[in-house]
Amino acid sequence: MSEHRWRWIVPSMDGGAAGNAGTQIFRASSVSGADLLTREAIQNARDAFQQYSGEEGHDPKISFRFITLTGNEKEAVSNVLGLGELSDRRVRLRAADKSSDPLDGGKTVLEDLGSGGAPLKLLFIEDFGGHGLFGDPKDSLKSILYRAMYVLGGGKTLEGGAAKSLGGSFGFGKSALTDASSIKAVIAHSAFEPLPQDPVTERLVGFTRWGQHELDGVAYEGRAHYAAAGTGTPENPNPPFAGVKASELAAAMGFTVRDPGKLNLRGASFLVIDPVIQPSDVVRATETWWWPALEDGSFKVEVLDYQSKNSLAIDPSSRKDLRPFIEAYRLATGAGAVEDEDRQSAPKVARAGAAVHGSGMGFVLGDVNSDPIETSSPNLTAKFPIVALLRGPRMVVQYMQIERARVPIRGVFVAASAEDATLRATEDPAHSDWQSAQSTGAPSDARKVAARVKREIRDEVERWVLKFIPPAPTSAVKLAFMSELLGRLLPTRGGSVERPSDPFSIRTLRREPVDSADGIRGVLEFSVELTQSHLENEAEVLVEALGIIKEGEGPNGDPIAATIEHLSGGKDVSGNGSELAITLIKGEPGTFRATTDEFPDIWAVDLRPVVVFTGKSKKTRKRKVN
Repeated sequence: MSEHRWRWIVPSMDGGAAGNAGTQIFRASSVSGADLLTREAIQNARDAFQQYSGEEGHDPKISFRFITLTGNEKEAVSNVLGLGELSDRRVRLRAADKSSDPLDGGKTVLEDLGSGGAPLKLLFIEDFGGHGLFGDPKDSLKSILYRAMYVLGGGKTLEGGAAKSLGGSFGFGKSALTDASSIKAVIAHSAFEPLPQDPVTERLVGFTRWGQHELDGVAYEGRAHYAAAGTGTPENPNPPFAGVKASELAAAMGFTVRDPGKLNLRGASFLVIDPVIQPSDVVRATETWWWPALEDGSFKVEVLDYQSKNSLAIDPSSRKDLRPFIEAYRLATGAGAVEDEDRQSAPKVARAGAAVHGSGMGFVLGDVNSDPIETSSPNLTAKFPIVALLRGPRMVVQYMQIERARVPIRGVFVAASAEDATLRATEDPAHSDWQSAQSTGAPSDARKVAARVKREIRDEVERWVLKFIPPAPTSAVKLAFMSELLGRLLPTRGGSVERPSDPFSIRTLRREPVDSADGIRGVLEFSVELTQSHLENEAEVLVEALGIIKEGEGPNGDPIAATIEHLSGGKDVSGNGSELAITLIKGEPGTFRATTDEFPDIWAVDLRPVVVFTGKSKKTRKRKVN
């Protein structure tokens, strides 16, 4: 077995990541498990298909093939995979330190490798008709195999040796493969066309992604790779298996036999050892996230379970929760037309905002009588609007929830092809959101596009919601809004205070969001003028503004600070940035500008002037404003 051994990698003095770093990155993601694996696997395969798109006879397909092995077959494949070596290492680590387990104490196939034990479960994820994992890993950035298996992160796939930004990066996504294995181990096999600088057309290599550990006084980063030990150069002593040897090992492990000379037998295969997900999980995830691509017929997906040689049924249209989205997608792409304006809408893309970044939007009123299924994930049965966000690959990036309106609208936004790379740049490692926060590290221009897209989607939804919900009584809302602030401003010591009639009028001069370095600020300019009916020629008032921001992901908002600036009129102006005291003069309006703190422009702001008549002269007023 020395030829097939796993080579454990020691930490470099130049630094690097722990073997399980990718797992930690995805732990906080809203997408996990089978959903993450299915999204990433199909995403990368779909990108690989593009190289041969339109070629005669091209028939792209992705296969998820689950198998079990028992008896002699199990023993033979376990030996080829070197599972005994991994089992021994885990036993030694646990014996040396019972609290140290690179697999977090879970039961795995490594405890039962005998021919008479439980079956060995394997999952083969294989694409056919793709460009494959071409390129010698020693060439790093010119090698798809290097990005797919050797390095963590990176946001580009490679085509013909040139970097090209697409949806699947073979970057952080590889962690979805290893996380789907109970022993965090994956083997990759691929057949591809030769390159001028690399005549090899077939390679095989494997990796584990365990946690950092120490054994016999030596520290290890947690990665080991299954490679041709000692057959390379001093700079690369353990290269992947290549050529005939790669083909022989792939056949022994159970991979589908490939032929780099045949278009539909080229591609990439990944073997997930002892998978922790079920075939039914992959079917549901494919339907949930990839129904637009299936609707377009871009490629085929099959899922073969442990018992059957026939694919399980993958039918998004059979799911009640997806049918409204599919209908909205047809409206957005022009494949369908609005036939019932009371429940369908296809907004024109001539508006400012997201429309310049989108090729289409479609909305459908869902079943208002259905009960939400709270246990579903993502929850597509809620009573509020949900919009599927799509771009070029036709995977649902996110089901954007707009909880402010309690109407079960289902919608689709299709990004314009010109904005595909821009929006891609704002996505998190799981490709599950278009993010606009500065902390994401995405380019500023891209973040602004993402924010404007979401804001315009939200505005379009709320415009359409008005068809189903009569406008709220704004006077009552404003009274409630003001009463909270007035209760805070007016003095209450010594009992209740009767508020006199306001001796002034307020007029809004300008209200708009203004772009700032990393988001927007709400700006409100207004005037305050003493009424002619006021008996005195002067009156002192307190001026401030109350701001509420709403992200659209909940019915309530959060307060945001606003500063007040005196522009003109009045006299004896005093106060700090959040509140001004001023003496108004009859016939001379006081003008003011309120500006909120900076906030992401996916949010909306409700910024209102608040003016309180003190009822006392400046000399005698002693109350404190909290």
